[in-house]
Amino acid sequence: MSRILGVLMLVSAFLLCQAVFAEEILVDDCNEDGLENSLGGERGLWNCNDNDSEQYCEFEITEDEKVGDSGSALMLSYDLTTGNNYIDGYPGIAYNGYWSRLNDVDVSKAKNLTFYVKGNKEDGFTQTFWIELKDNDGGIARFQVRGVTGEWQKVQIPLNKFPQIKNWSSMYEFVVVFDQICTDKEGVIYIDDIKFE
Repeated sequence: MSRILGVLMLVSAFLLCQAVFAEEILVDDCNEDGLENSLGGERGLWNCNDNDSEQYCEFEITEDEKVGDSGSALMLSYDLTTGNNYIDGYPGIAYNGYWSRLNDVDVSKAKNLTFYVKGNKEDGFTQTFWIELKDNDGGIARFQVRGVTGEWQKVQIPLNKFPQIKNWSSMYEFVVVFDQICTDKEGVIYIDDIKFE
């Protein structure tokens, strides 16, 4: 009897470990400087026209802002103002952002994409922006983040809000997009602890 109980305890412990592991996949804790996220994937910047220096997005890992008492956060400085016209109906507005490769990670057991976000009160910030996810089968989906403030808050996006994603078991990229929906056309936001949970 004790042998059966021992086996059951081992199986229960194994299943519990699997459940805990499946609950959280860290994409980036934003503690390490450089061009790699916590998954070992590349990260970088993009914009609608590399030859247009009026508009830009820049990133750095900063210890000045962070969630919790230690670590760092991702600081995104953006400017959408330009003399060019890129978006129909929005003259003088560009689009740009930040990308982070997901290295084919399997998030099929996750329920939510989560991260922390905060605006910079001194430099100004947008209250809205897009989060975009891409899989390796060509699926691309966007979700509009709203209500950014000058204080840290956790954003939790159910993955069913990204219906165009075709293959959750092989993810390609996490993207931040600044475009015409931004309430401030230039400013700074901070992001920290990007996870699938």
